[in-house]
Amino acid sequence: MFTYEPLFRTLDRKNMGLIEVEKGCNLSSKTTSKFRKNGVMNIDTLARVGIFLDVPIEEIVAIKRDKK
Repeated sequence: MFTYEPLFRTLDRKNMGLIEVEKGCNLSSKTTSKFRKNGVMNIDTLARVGIFLDVPIEEIVAIKRDKK
């Protein structure tokens, strides 16, 4: 399972919102909705966001481990 909590922390640190990423990366609202819902994302999309924000992928997505 993936979590995009790092993305939202990064956006907060940069005083940005997800809408700015959507516009800056030319993403659809469906794609930005996936970020909010921790949906499956294409690696190319994650790379575009990382380049736009000038951050490594670790500041966008993390693996959320199951508690077993």
